[in-house]
Amino acid sequence: MDYRRIFLNVGFWIVFSFTFDALSGFVFPDLSLDATLFLWFSGLLTGTLIFNVLWYWFSLRNR
Repeated sequence: MDYRRIFLNVGFWIVFSFTFDALSGFVFPDLSLDATLFLWFSGLLTGTLIFNVLWYWFSLRNR
């Protein structure tokens, strides 16, 4: 198991959550709680999938 990837994923989640909270309040001030949670979860899911696909692509490419 590659622990670096896990730590980077958790770091991404933390940075994404703080960044999303700051930007969503500024860009979409009148967004409902349900819509905010949906956008946050969708962004977290998409970012995690992209990160992991790129991680495996680079690791398989360097073998």
